[in-house]
Amino acid sequence: MGDDVDLSRLPIPIWNELDGGPYITFPCHISRDPETGIRNAAMYRAQVFDRNTVGILAAPYRHINIQGRKQKGPFPVAIALGLDPAIHIASVSAFPFGVDEIAMAGALRQEAVSLVKCETIPLEVPATAEIVLEGELLYDETREEGLFGEFTGYYGIKVERPTIKIKAMTFRNDPIYLGSYEGKPPQETNILMGIPIETEIMRVVPIPGIKNVHVTSGGCGSLNAIVSVKKEFEGYGKMIAMAVLGTWGARFIKNLIIVDADIDPYNMYDVEWALATCVQPDRDVEIIKAVTGCILDPSLSEYERSTGYARTSKMIIDATKHEADKFEIPCYPKKEVFEEVERNWAKYGLPF
Repeated sequence: MGDDVDLSRLPIPIWNELDGGPYITFPCHISRDPETGIRNAAMYRAQVFDRNTVGILAAPYRHINIQGRKQKGPFPVAIALGLDPAIHIASVSAFPFGVDEIAMAGALRQEAVSLVKCETIPLEVPATAEIVLEGELLYDETREEGLFGEFTGYYGIKVERPTIKIKAMTFRNDPIYLGSYEGKPPQETNILMGIPIETEIMRVVPIPGIKNVHVTSGGCGSLNAIVSVKKEFEGYGKMIAMAVLGTWGARFIKNLIIVDADIDPYNMYDVEWALATCVQPDRDVEIIKAVTGCILDPSLSEYERSTGYARTSKMIIDATKHEADKFEIPCYPKKEVFEEVERNWAKYGLPF
């Protein structure tokens, strides 16, 4: 603890060639609102600067900053590493401000998360964590943070960001250091990010007719999404699209494709077929300008990425059938032919 803290004791790698240093890539930052006492748990990248100092990248609207800006002086933060998967899932989920992600993790696992008190700061952390870094977020002590190969597959930019001074490091016997590679998709972080966005959209959007939601891994687990719907009338696809983009969970989604219920949003052949045959761009594509986006989106201007106030345009593509009752009939072999091929597939000598 204290002067004995030395982050070099942890096997924190440099993940990509041009990274500015070692990065903790699979953390859970735990904090508590100084006014309400409500806990927050979230995942932010952490560059290791020296033996007891790490950086943090968190946009101004992220909950840790909403809490931390209320604090006069150092803001207590615990960084827990190596957790129950339910905690990691909850920590990247788009819950509204004021929701306790640790409690939501307990709901996911159908059993409360056991917590223990930190030794140097007034916070509690999961008892099963492999490693815990206890520290204080210092807004007035910044360092140049970056470069870092992010989940978008690009490095981003170097920017002065706040630091966290580590006061203590505790760990289990023979702890396991858990990290996650960040870089060009596909990789596991994109899948981890996408699943909670899908479920939150399904939970929050009140309009009936949504059949499935796919936040694509190739779209960095947050920037591209496909939604299948049971279309009730003309304009229904765009109406659902606007409802989706209006949710907190979908705040990073930039390109949204709406398809009919008979199109599998997880089958890109199906989706491309719908784009090719159902879309007239002048009729079915809408652009929404100057809305909240992801500060790590490399297509944004350097100013937006460096200030953290990302404003992006968003595209809706309504790839549902126009005038569906008059639309051309899709062609398929007879049902009996499909069944015969499936029965005899093993005889053909072809892989599944």
